[in-house]
Amino acid sequence: MRDPLNPKEEKEMTPQARTLNAPVITVVDPDERTCIDAAGTRLFYAIHRETVADAHAELKRRPVSAVLVSVARCGHEAERRVASVVRKFPMVPTVALLGTTLPTPEA
Repeated sequence: MRDPLNPKEEKEMTPQARTLNAPVITVVDPDERTCIDAAGTRLFYAIHRETVADAHAELKRRPVSAVLVSVARCGHEAERRVASVVRKFPMVPTVALLGTTLPTPEA
């Protein structure tokens, strides 16, 4: 299996393949990660982070195709951080995943 973080392999990829394997940062519950990984097979690889703050830091380190945030992870502080991500990285689509789980006090 291709290592998406290996820059040597990245140089050998065609532009189309690079687009199909673009990284997507996620801030989702562990049970949601499996579904995202399955949905992204051969389309993108997920960089899972625990908090929106972690995702924000990751955006500063590398270009990504999108950010997926579970509403289960969005408390009051996370909402402000998501707004900050949208403002500071307007070219990166940021999507909130709707689910049946209510936000936790720790989010």
